[in-house]
Amino acid sequence: TIIAEVKTMSPFGFKANKSGLFLLEKVFNATDISWCGFKDLWIVEFYPLLAKSFPDAKFIIIVRDPRGAIASNVKAREKAPEKVPLLYSYARNWRKHVAFTKFFMKNPLFKDRLFVFRYEDFVTSPKKKTLELCKFLNVRYNPSMLDVSNFRPISGDSWNGWSNFTVP
Repeated sequence: TIIAEVKTMSPFGFKANKSGLFLLEKVFNATDISWCGFKDLWIVEFYPLLAKSFPDAKFIIIVRDPRGAIASNVKAREKAPEKVPLLYSYARNWRKHVAFTKFFMKNPLFKDRLFVFRYEDFVTSPKKKTLELCKFLNVRYNPSMLDVSNFRPISGDSWNGWSNFTVP
């Protein structure tokens, strides 16, 4: 796994490599990776460093209505209570995520490099948001991008619609 690979690296190993793509290439046995993404709230804290280190990088922030996120966490707690953060901790993290988002939207370092959208807008209008995202990333839209059977978590298993969001 990626975590196992990171643990084997020297403290300077990651810095010595021009990008983290080598790690993905090694773990997934792929040699043609040109895009990399991470879907974690905490990663936004590193955006300024990443933006300075990778001047061509683009950044995406998804903001979710906290009520939906908390409902999802409550449901996930039923399956694995030890893996779900306390609601207070989650609320503080969400507030920090939104503060970073607002700050980055005004920061010249992210001019034309930041795409922010609401999770709920994506769920209710996936094609529209995907087209906007493709335009931002300068990639050609393909309808297969919306085919959830193509989605894979890092484990490689099939994606099972992890979200608890439902359209009203």
